[in-house]
Amino acid sequence: MNETTAPGKPTGDKVVLGIHSHVDPNTEGSFNQFVDGHAWISVTRNGRTETYGLWPDDHPDVVDNGGGTDIRRGMETGFPSSASRYFELNPEQARKLETALSENVSWRYTNTCASWASETVRSVTGQRVNADDTLGLETPRQLIESIRALERTQRTAPDAPLPADARAGSSSLGAVAPQPAQPMDDSVEAQLARLINVPQRQSAWNAQVEAHRAQFAAQEAQQASVRDAQAEGVGRA
Repeated sequence: MNETTAPGKPTGDKVVLGIHSHVDPNTEGSFNQFVDGHAWISVTRNGRTETYGLWPDDHPDVVDNGGGTDIRRGMETGFPSSASRYFELNPEQARKLETALSENVSWRYTNTCASWASETVRSVTGQRVNADDTLGLETPRQLIESIRALERTQRTAPDAPLPADARAGSSSLGAVAPQPAQPMDDSVEAQLARLINVPQRQSAWNAQVEAHRAQFAAQEAQQASVRDAQAEGVGRA
């Protein structure tokens, strides 16, 4: 059942952080469910709600801002949401959120809308809303499943967010200690390594890599043979 990202009942002077994800239900059971959809966050301050999401510069719905941040404000207002979860923020967490929103963040295949929304919630609240999908890719589809699982343990709403004091030390809600941000290595090797975040998948991935390398080597050898034959033909002429 779809929701819509919009202000709930007045929350007074509370700051409420929401995480939202949507996938077209018509794609369920098909490959598109892994690549379809969008995830974002909402922030309610003094009863007014704004949305924030990560969008690539080449998306047709956004204006390419060059080296500017890919965090866009207001794009998701009125968007349907397949699943949502809400967190009340204490003053320290609210400051962390504002700092996170002011950062210059780039959309990448290893830093998508789903991974950014998930990581923002984790870094601000200490709560992990898992977006990890097949082969370590982070997707709106998996985020929906995680949100729904958490909502089954304790339902939340814009006017009834998870209280900040209820999260302290609660392992049942998936609390984790916030970790300091680490510089991200964007080399090809590092990006591939981040895709393999489950040990048992390593051997299968290595086999695929070796197969591609062998295929490439065979193609190179074939092309070299053709070049040699052509050169020999020219020499005889």
